[in-house]
Amino acid sequence: MKKDKPSACGTVGSILFLMSAAAAAADISCYTVQLAAMPVERQASEFLREQQLEDRCRVVSVPGNYTVRCSPERSYLLAMRHLERFREAYPSAYVNVTKRYFMEASFVIPDGDHSTCAPGLNEFDTVLFPDSFIAIESETDGSISNILGRIENVRDKYLEKLNERGSFKGFYFRSQFERDMDNSDEREFLALEWELFDEGWRESKKQLDEKRVETKLQYLQLLRDMHERNLHEALFRFQGVSNSTRFYQAKKRFKTLKNLLAKYEEQLEQGYVTRTEYENMRYKYERAQHDVHHYSGLDRRRMRLRDFDIVNTIEYVSLAPFDSLTDKAVDNSYDLRIQELFISRSESFPEWLDNLSLRLYVGTEREFGADELTNIVGIRARIPIGSNHGRQELIDIEQSAYRDQQQAIIARLEQKINRLSELFQFHQKRIKTAASEYRLLERHRDLQREYREHPLPALAAVPDKAIDHLTVDLLAKEEDILLARLDAYEVLLQLEALVIPDVLSELVVN
Repeated sequence: MKKDKPSACGTVGSILFLMSAAAAAADISCYTVQLAAMPVERQASEFLREQQLEDRCRVVSVPGNYTVRCSPERSYLLAMRHLERFREAYPSAYVNVTKRYFMEASFVIPDGDHSTCAPGLNEFDTVLFPDSFIAIESETDGSISNILGRIENVRDKYLEKLNERGSFKGFYFRSQFERDMDNSDEREFLALEWELFDEGWRESKKQLDEKRVETKLQYLQLLRDMHERNLHEALFRFQGVSNSTRFYQAKKRFKTLKNLLAKYEEQLEQGYVTRTEYENMRYKYERAQHDVHHYSGLDRRRMRLRDFDIVNTIEYVSLAPFDSLTDKAVDNSYDLRIQELFISRSESFPEWLDNLSLRLYVGTEREFGADELTNIVGIRARIPIGSNHGRQELIDIEQSAYRDQQQAIIARLEQKINRLSELFQFHQKRIKTAASEYRLLERHRDLQREYREHPLPALAAVPDKAIDHLTVDLLAKEEDILLARLDAYEVLLQLEALVIPDVLSELVVN
């Protein structure tokens, strides 16, 4: 958020006020990478030597520590290489990439070529969230994202264990003893039986398959619901960030308008401002005061480091191709997996073979009146007469309905991804347009300051009043840009929840 006053480098030319369309449309921009985790300057200098970055980076003193800041790169990807290098060396440090512009209007421009990202050129940051918006505290174990993470960590292992479960093999040990009370004869039977159908292996396998499908279905429904809750938690958190942003900007407006109102009260008595101008300034002051009071009572939150880095550069993020996003979303869709389970479950519709019974047995037997045991081996079959002729037709109808549902889910996924992609691009354009308007307002304010320092006799406007109004407009434009950043990131969160990428690089290309 802080704008450094530009300084000339090399041979200084004249002050140029380039208000032409070509100069206004020029967008010579670069990316600056910085690491803020050095308690002493010596440690920061040693880091530069170890990483062999003395020619690309420098140590900048900041309150509380020292910042290693690399000279701007023309490519986002080149800047990201520095970023990853920093994070590998200091994984717990705050590292970010900042978009910077090179001004070409209304201030000193050096002679010579200024179309590259050489150190020392005039530059200023676009409107960014300050470091105070970074959350210091870690997430609690009870947060939905952590709960979802624990569930997903055991997902594959759980499903693998479920598939390894075997059914009952259908083996029985059967014994029987009978005594004839009249003749005192006895009958014994002892056998090992293997029941293939009916109550044995086949029926057990069928029940296990049905149970496995039902368990997978419940688990997938759980994951789907947890992903939805995780998205709602993220959106709720960013609503708190939005409240913090509005509170932060309201305090800035209140402080600025309070000073302006005091000045206007004095100038009203001296006749430099009209009563209407004073009342208008007072209204803006009271509105800012009301906003501070309102947002101070709302839930306010800060951003995690990953969110902070992306939000501050989100207008330069490019989404992965549409086909890649839809393919990934289809592969990861819990709704589609659930429909697949419904299709497989329909196969369990009762059939006539359920009544088929087949049993093999081997054992010993002693009949009434016999003195010795007899070894036996046998087979028993019970075959039903008739069949369920309409079973397959019912299964085909049910499966067809589920497949139609799958096609509808895929079509809706494509529609959602297309809508979110367009909405994301809209917010990116909104940020860039607001940033361009912000830069034009700043140039206009700088021009009015020049007029104030070097007044022109034929100038009808009053530079002081114009500067005051431009200052207020700049604060409002700052808020528009910051809120647009949050809106774009919320769309990215919704897209991430829809595609469910393993890593962020599957969602964006830079």
